[in-house]
Amino acid sequence: MTNEDREASAPPPLPRQFDALLDAIPDTLVLISSDLRVLWSNRAAAAKLGVTSREIEGRHCYRIWHNREAPCPVCPVQVSYVSGRPEVGEVVDHIGHVWDLRTAPVLAPGGEVAGVIEVARDITEHRRLEERLAHAQKLEAVGRVAGGVAHDFNNYLAAIAGFTELALLELPPGAPARENVEQAREAALRAGGVARQLLTFSRREPMHRRSLDIGELLAARAGVLQQFAGACTTLEIRQAPDLGPVEADPGQIEQILANLIVNARESMGSGGTVTIEAVNRTVGAGEGGSRSAVAPGEYVALSVSDTGTGMTAEALQHLFEPFFTTKRTGTGLGLPTVYGIARKGGGDVLVESAPGIGTRIEVLLPRAHAPPPVAPEHTTARQTRGTETVLVTDDREGVRRVTVGILRLLGYNVLEAADGAEALVRSSGYKGSIDLLITDLAMPGIQGRELARLMLLARPGLRILYMTGFDPIQAEDIAAESHVLVKPFTAEALGQAVREALDESWKVQ
Repeated sequence: MTNEDREASAPPPLPRQFDALLDAIPDTLVLISSDLRVLWSNRAAAAKLGVTSREIEGRHCYRIWHNREAPCPVCPVQVSYVSGRPEVGEVVDHIGHVWDLRTAPVLAPGGEVAGVIEVARDITEHRRLEERLAHAQKLEAVGRVAGGVAHDFNNYLAAIAGFTELALLELPPGAPARENVEQAREAALRAGGVARQLLTFSRREPMHRRSLDIGELLAARAGVLQQFAGACTTLEIRQAPDLGPVEADPGQIEQILANLIVNARESMGSGGTVTIEAVNRTVGAGEGGSRSAVAPGEYVALSVSDTGTGMTAEALQHLFEPFFTTKRTGTGLGLPTVYGIARKGGGDVLVESAPGIGTRIEVLLPRAHAPPPVAPEHTTARQTRGTETVLVTDDREGVRRVTVGILRLLGYNVLEAADGAEALVRSSGYKGSIDLLITDLAMPGIQGRELARLMLLARPGLRILYMTGFDPIQAEDIAAESHVLVKPFTAEALGQAVREALDESWKVQ
């Protein structure tokens, strides 16, 4: 087609008074001919290419926008020329950007299509945000299931660990069965650790955040961290000299480091270098991890990097899903636990990895506004025995029997109830004083908190101790106001929790 032919087939030029208006629109606007040449463009369209509107007029749209030698397989502009109707579609350009395309035919006086206006908007970031949201929703759904499973699992483990505790209390030292029972108890307690990892991933484990000096923690735990790394691994620890304090739970920060170091060690096989680094980081609006956007603010970036084999892009897509692992052994809960701790604490996780170049995982931890507190002096363990009257309420028969059995061996006078309604009946029918109520948080009918309030109305001096496998709704706020005993527990932990509850007072809300 000659220049004369194109000029003859082109629609009348746009009135000049609209030029400023069209140039002010941030979307790209182009008028395209039937042979897919640009007849006119606004300033935004030219700016995307770094040229002027004059420089792209007369050129094929598929060449300048998609770096192609032929029209795109599905072209909304061509469809509009044939149908005479507006079209909507999405295309991906040669650099991977996603564009939302909308066309509007320009009709000549005779009704034929004289040109097509194409409006294009770069929606690449919008699509990425949608993917992040979908991934976050997927993790949240998995987390709800994991939290429910772990809660029930902890109740069963509490019974298993408790009955082995009872057996140990009754077995004399040196008894042939004692070692086997001790092994069973340790296995139950280790299984409880797996359940807690699930609860951490689901963000349902109560956190005890405080101002924490990461540098002091790294220095104090250097020997332990080296043990996690193994004898064949070189461990390097680096930190900024002006490192700020963070708002975090010290135990969970140690759990983050342990999980990341173990993963790094196993990815390197026969040895290598694991580097722990802590630096200050300022995050601006729109920045954050690969799965979600962290809030702008001041953070400490705690990273663990290795010289291992790295991960594929496919593995990175599933990295924070529970039970997903690239190793022959392992629970697949390490990185989901790290993700759960970071997100619940107001931070995020960033991952850089590729086959052959190793992996770097960075955890963003919110900066604290106050300096870390001075560590309290060491105190000796409390006496665990007593003679007070305790009412134990739990709908799980195994847990209840274990709790009652341990307390009676410790010398307490124990009443028991299978639920809240039965506990109220036992309380009203008991003429003596009841010093302590031990109740599960989540029970059918009357819940633990409601039972505590009702019993306090009749017995104002009553002490309260809650037991929980970390109920997803109630556990976190309860931990801040009352004594809570986590399932599974040892006889020593139960005895100490009971004495603390009896010897201290607090306000139950």
